[in-house]
Amino acid sequence: MRTITNGIRIAFAAVTKSLAGRQVLTGVDVACAPGRLTVLLGHNGSGKSTALGILLGLTSADSGSATFGDRELRDYARARRIVGAVLDRPTAAAGRTAADHLRVVGHGLVDRATQQEALERAGLAEVAGDRVGTYSLGMRQRLAVAAATLHRPASLVMDEPHNGLDPEGVGWLHDTLREHCTDGGTALVATHRIREALDVADDVVVLQDGEVAQSGPARSFRLRSRVTVEVLSEADTPTMVRGLSEGGCGPVESEGSRIRVEGADTARVAAVAGNVGVPLVEVAQEEPTLTDLLLEG
Repeated sequence: MRTITNGIRIAFAAVTKSLAGRQVLTGVDVACAPGRLTVLLGHNGSGKSTALGILLGLTSADSGSATFGDRELRDYARARRIVGAVLDRPTAAAGRTAADHLRVVGHGLVDRATQQEALERAGLAEVAGDRVGTYSLGMRQRLAVAAATLHRPASLVMDEPHNGLDPEGVGWLHDTLREHCTDGGTALVATHRIREALDVADDVVVLQDGEVAQSGPARSFRLRSRVTVEVLSEADTPTMVRGLSEGGCGPVESEGSRIRVEGADTARVAAVAGNVGVPLVEVAQEEPTLTDLLLEG
């Protein structure tokens, strides 16, 4: 079933929210166009979940608005029809089977054959009769995505959908999101996982301390690469540092037998070590942070 209703524009306009006296969101403006996947990127505590909660009508903004097609989501029947959501907490009852869960979610929206197809696409057909409480986190996440996309809604809203997924599961999730947008749907995904965000997004909005820090097409962002190296002997540190610098890697910092280098990947660093004859104990790619995300003009 590849048909989909036309995507609905999602928009946040000057959304502000405080909780327990703390400012959580300040003047947030975000626009998500049909046919495009927008990623709301930020560390835990940046306000992503609160923003999605306001959009889905689970909590209210102090000021501003969050809308689907210029209308706030106040009508449950409309919400159920036009939006598929994955929240940051499990929604399937632990005592239910996956098949039962999709029957409940799909009641009045899709037939049994469509429910079965969703289980198969999610890789859960063989365990559809098992209780959800016996599932791993990754399996529960697959079920949540299957439920959200079951009726091919105009809009998808997902909060940290990568959680618990192995690399194969991440690939399946990204394929599902891309298919939805290719068919004209709108998607808004909140995540703290920077590499995955840049891999799947059409547009990226960076949220820091409840404010939009950067936004633009994903192709306009560049991720600064950092590698940590440990040489076998501290006496080899100067040789390795010189080799990295002469090889166009840098800036380079060193302390004892450990070296930190920007602008290179592990393969390039290992190649430099081979060229200068320095044995290594470890070469590791550092996980990026938001400060490593550069918006290029």
